[in-house]
Amino acid sequence: MAITLVYNLKIRRAFGVGLEGPAVQALEQDKWVISVLPIYYQRKRHIVETVQKIDVQDQHKVSEVLLNLRYVPNKLWWAEFSTGLGKETANTFGTLNQRASDVIYTRKGLDDLVFSAGVNAYPAKNWAIVMYGLGGIPADRKLSTLDLFDTLLGTRCYALGAGYEISYAFFNDLERALTIFFQNRLIHFFGRNGYPALSSKQSEIHLGNVTDFLLALRYRSQRNIYEAGFNVTVFSQAYLKLHPGYLATKPFARESAYISFTHICSCFPLFTHPVLLGVGGDVTRSAFYDMHALAVWFNFSTTF
Repeated sequence: MAITLVYNLKIRRAFGVGLEGPAVQALEQDKWVISVLPIYYQRKRHIVETVQKIDVQDQHKVSEVLLNLRYVPNKLWWAEFSTGLGKETANTFGTLNQRASDVIYTRKGLDDLVFSAGVNAYPAKNWAIVMYGLGGIPADRKLSTLDLFDTLLGTRCYALGAGYEISYAFFNDLERALTIFFQNRLIHFFGRNGYPALSSKQSEIHLGNVTDFLLALRYRSQRNIYEAGFNVTVFSQAYLKLHPGYLATKPFARESAYISFTHICSCFPLFTHPVLLGVGGDVTRSAFYDMHALAVWFNFSTTF
């Protein structure tokens, strides 16, 4: 089971640089923030399921450009839209129902369309709390036999979720700042018909719930921003309705660590507003499917 890059990069705070703390509290007029984030992601897994006689290894490579548009009318609330356009190449090989299987495919398309909105609160000096909700709409609902071991370019399912973030600034002035963040997010993916990825027209796919816990530390020195974080993702209540019977997946966790660097450019060719240029990367593992993944990205953001 996987959630796509547009969900993963939101929990990793890739679109949040310069949009929290004093930068928001000092907001005098509404603004729009647009972010363009090219990313490369690759993942390897070994899937073993004795009931269905599955023993396969799969490799996925995704090149995608994520787009994020945020509207900030005042210091109290915000709304944003996120999606991505990319290309996925996958190679799955091994045995499926005691038959040799070797499938290679490439696809292009849109990631899910994700809408979110949140409110900001500042209960005490140096403290900030953000509460938000989100909804995901699949850009493509069609399934094929190639989706048997999931896809990283669109989940094919509707989603609804909510989360919160708590941050504390140890110090924050014009020269430097040090802030710690904790974020918790829950997303529920609604079930859908599983045909033809599954053989029965009465079958169903339920991706279940995805719960994220994130702890991150950010340091700013004048116009340079450094951030590092650790993210634990728990997948639960995922199952297949096979008609007859069910095939459920036990809850399991995925661990990720990321780093990012962002530079704020006060002057940039062709732009009248400040521009933020960034680079980041993360490594991910999960013992459940012997999964290992690596991602690198660049970020361009500006206001208007």
